[in-house]
Amino acid sequence: MLFRRRDKTSLWYKIRGTLWPHSGWRRFSQYVWHRIARINASSHSLAAGVAAGVAVSFTPFLGLHIILATLFCLVVRGHIIAAALATFVGNPWTFPLMFFLTGQVGSLLLGERVDPMVPDWSWMAFWEHPSDYLVGFYGVVEPLVWGAVPTALGVGLLIYFPFLRVLRRYKQGRAERLAERAKDRAARKNVPCEGGNT
Repeated sequence: MLFRRRDKTSLWYKIRGTLWPHSGWRRFSQYVWHRIARINASSHSLAAGVAAGVAVSFTPFLGLHIILATLFCLVVRGHIIAAALATFVGNPWTFPLMFFLTGQVGSLLLGERVDPMVPDWSWMAFWEHPSDYLVGFYGVVEPLVWGAVPTALGVGLLIYFPFLRVLRRYKQGRAERLAERAKDRAARKNVPCEGGNT
């Protein structure tokens, strides 16, 4: 195919790229920022999309974050691509902290400390007593689900307003820079600016 890599990548290379960006987290974050900031959309739409993407990353529904972010964007009129890019906040390095936070919040909402009793895993025990594992699994997920709702909403609001201000300043500065470059090009070509004379 036209854009296929010449050298086939190994499985370890793909796994490593998932756990740690090949360009490093700093450059990867800058790349995501520029991709979001340069999308041709309103500042509100982009900020709402980013807030939605970050917020759903606090939910325990791994594998469904982009779908949930898309649905959230339909409610808050956010930009779906910005939301999808923002879900990178949820990754193998941040999920433990996120789920610890949502688990603590969920335990408080449920009114008691949730200590799920998950039995030691074995296929034989699972087939003989599957209900024990299902109860243990539910005990792990329940506080995460309950805690994710207020945590995601709070994080979304904390992200939206600062990001909206930063986006507005960025877009204003970029528009001014582009206008200045256009004037410089017009001056070099000896083309009169608006309102000028030849």
